[in-house]
Amino acid sequence: MDTPADAARRTLMGTGLGLLVVSGLLLSLGLLPPTACDEGDVDCIETGPAGWAVPAAAALCLALGALLRLRPEAMAGIFPDSNEAERASAIGEELEAEHDDSRLGGAWSNLEQSMLSGKLEEE
Repeated sequence: MDTPADAARRTLMGTGLGLLVVSGLLLSLGLLPPTACDEGDVDCIETGPAGWAVPAAAALCLALGALLRLRPEAMAGIFPDSNEAERASAIGEELEAEHDDSRLGGAWSNLEQSMLSGKLEEE
């Protein structure tokens, strides 16, 4: 099974390539370089600078995908580069530590209850 870093890399690269194709289509249709139309030109479609968001997103996705391919540890906090067994082991350790903390909290509450009941009996 793939690691989360591998899946994220493939997703980012696929998204980047798809956005790159869309950018090419926008360029070929004449929609990408921002243009201002004259009032008399009926065939002109006015575009703004927001059209550059598509190629910028493509570049960002491709750059992040390449970063994950070259250095998977760079985004290890978001996309861990560990297999399923390692992740299951880490989650098991966290659950065990949480269980130990809850037992410790229960012991403190029992101690506090016995102290308070002892004070009440003295009064």
